[in-house]
Amino acid sequence: MSGLNELQLKYLIQFPDYYDDLYKLEVSAKGYLNEVMVQFLNGTTYPMYFIDITRLQQDFQSEIEYGNNFLAEPNMVVLSKVTPENITIAVDKLVSQGFFNELGAL
Repeated sequence: MSGLNELQLKYLIQFPDYYDDLYKLEVSAKGYLNEVMVQFLNGTTYPMYFIDITRLQQDFQSEIEYGNNFLAEPNMVVLSKVTPENITIAVDKLVSQGFFNELGAL
C-alpha cells in the first residue's frame, strides 16, 4: 500500500486551494488554518479549524478584552504547530479515536 496506513484510505484531507508553499509558511507564523475539510469515502465532510496554543491564547485574550468570557470555534483542534504534517497526524489519530462520529457534518 505504498506506506499509507489503512485509516488514510478511509478519508481525504482537503486543504484550501490557496494553500501553497508560501501560504504554509504564513500559516505556521499566524498559528491557525481554517477551511480544511476532512472527507470520508461515504461523502461525509467535516470542516476543520486548526490552531496552535500561542494563537489560541492570543485569541482568547482578545475575546476577554471584548467582554466575552469564552472562545469557541466549530471543530477546533489545537496543535503544537500548524503544519500539514501535524494536521495529517492529528486527523489520523482523531479518526482512529472516533472523534468524527461526534461531530456534525456538512
